Amino acid sequence: METMMKDERQLQDENTIAKVLAGNTDAFADLVNQYHRLVCHVANGYLKNAEDVDDASQEVFLKAYKALNSYSAEYRFSTWISSITRNHCLDMLRKNSKISTVDIEDLPFLTADTATPEDAFIQTEERHALAIAVASLPETYREVVYLYHGKELSYQDMCDQMDKPMSIVKNRLMRARRMLQKNLAASG
Repeated sequence: METMMKDERQLQDENTIAKVLAGNTDAFADLVNQYHRLVCHVANGYLKNAEDVDDASQEVFLKAYKALNSYSAEYRFSTWISSITRNHCLDMLRKNSKISTVDIEDLPFLTADTATPEDAFIQTEERHALAIAVASLPETYREVVYLYHGKELSYQDMCDQMDKPMSIVKNRLMRARRMLQKNLAASG
């Protein structure tokens, strides 16, 4: 009965995975060819440049190859590889960031022309306070702030990227904004 519910792609993937696990390492190239575009698309949602996306995709497929024996046919391979990609990109952002996973200067809602040096100083202080407040958020909330405000993704794109339903994505963003407002009010 379970096989009837699976589509042709899932069955092909399971067959390819079985070949790889049986020792035919060349068969893994079929998975790379099939899912390279998906991995790059997911990585592009998190990373800033094509070079980082290319590096991430290579590392993701290496991780997937090493962990292939832990893949469960209960899930689609596309979901599994997307999850590995998402986690790898978040790790990359965390390692490359000193304060947070959000480069605060890249957030479009913060850029504004300032009239005086005093205004510039105040704006810098506000950005610093916001960067600290964002960095203090739990990772799940930091991620939605980054995707929505930093990457300017739509709610639907965020759902696809995070593999979460719309209600969870909207709820996390609303909670993140409330936490930021509370943290900024307490520090201000």
